[in-house]
Amino acid sequence: MVMIYIIIAAIVLAATIVLYKNRGADMAHGIQIFNSSGKLTFDLANKTTYILGTGQTGSSNGSISNSKITTRAWVVVLSCPADGQIPYFSAEQGKISWQFLGGQMAPAAKNVTFMYGVY
Repeated sequence: MVMIYIIIAAIVLAATIVLYKNRGADMAHGIQIFNSSGKLTFDLANKTTYILGTGQTGSSNGSISNSKITTRAWVVVLSCPADGQIPYFSAEQGKISWQFLGGQMAPAAKNVTFMYGVY
């Protein structure tokens, strides 16, 4: 009789562990973007965003180096003078670059403060 109770307790314990580990497994999360062919092109379902730092552009083209920067980098402009322009940012392995796009009608290049990171 004691053996039956032990077996029942083991089954209940195993079922509880399985249910606890799988809770919420069917719930969708994150952001996924698919192209017109149905191929996944962007997936944040299992990625974490990391803030690596902040920087300032000064008033000329330039770059900032950090070994943690990848091609999956992002940049957010935190401040820009009202009469200045926001530069074009690009990323490559280990570096984020910016370029002020000139032209006769373009506003003057002025210091822009930005935050950057990777996902």
